[in-house]
Amino acid sequence: MNKKTIFENRIAVIILAVLTCLLWGSAFPMIKTGYLSYGIASSDIASQILFAGTRFTISGMLIILIGSLIQKKKPKVPKSNWSMIIKLSMFQTVGQYVFFYMGLANATGSNGAIIDGSAALVTVVIAGLIYKEDKMTFRKSLGTILGFLGIFIVAVSGGNSEFGFSMAGEGMLLIATFSCGLASVLIKVYSQHINPIFLCGYQFIFGGVLMAIFSYNFGGRLDGINPGNVYILIYLAILSMLAYTTWSILLKYNSAAKIGVYGFLVPVFGVMMSTIILKENPANIYTLSSLILVCMGIILVNRDKKININKMSKRA
Repeated sequence: MNKKTIFENRIAVIILAVLTCLLWGSAFPMIKTGYLSYGIASSDIASQILFAGTRFTISGMLIILIGSLIQKKKPKVPKSNWSMIIKLSMFQTVGQYVFFYMGLANATGSNGAIIDGSAALVTVVIAGLIYKEDKMTFRKSLGTILGFLGIFIVAVSGGNSEFGFSMAGEGMLLIATFSCGLASVLIKVYSQHINPIFLCGYQFIFGGVLMAIFSYNFGGRLDGINPGNVYILIYLAILSMLAYTTWSILLKYNSAAKIGVYGFLVPVFGVMMSTIILKENPANIYTLSSLILVCMGIILVNRDKKININKMSKRA
């Protein structure tokens, strides 16, 4: 009988998944702070993508370097597996972030938060279609609905309740969300063939360099570089290294749906961290209600079915 790893221990999984979402939540205010320090305007999509591409390239390099040292392994990947890395990068890094920045520039804040937060819902649904263990049930459906409702509340309570749809705005965000949800399922599949640390690192490098080259050719620039804003970029790179690597390992050893549903926490934590760092959108009853609904959704999706001892004894 194979001994379970710490990444399969229920308590450890909860702690690691929540901490990972907390890290991602802190990215929202730190990215905004980074834009201000580098003088990147909200309409300058090319520079925003260059900022993201630089962040992910640095993060990928750190993952490969530190991962190799910790595991005492050369970061080699068989040539036959590189297609997996490229496919994952096109969905997780390039597809998700390019379409996200393009869409956010043409969508309302509320719609952006709601659609971005629904990536967890997409993961649960796609996983349910692919994996028998993740098959959608009434309990899982109710859990994802509660989680999405939590995102809806925290988004609308921000004061902007204008709802609408345009392909250039909400349409692009939906593509980004689908890319993110599908990427989580692909990580589950590909991490069975490639070391999840190297998978994460190389896909970041490939996607980051591609984004940086693309955005630079379209006028993206990072001006006013100084030690202060370099630290912000390094923090975001380390954040991505820790968060995505941990998430990839958790997906390797656990159900994609049960891990993916924790993603509902990211926008909620984002609001809370923005309150602390940027002193904006103070947490209130809406934020608390959102957090409660998201937690209820996570519990429902992760709740194991009760085992019928009598049936087991009869089979024995």
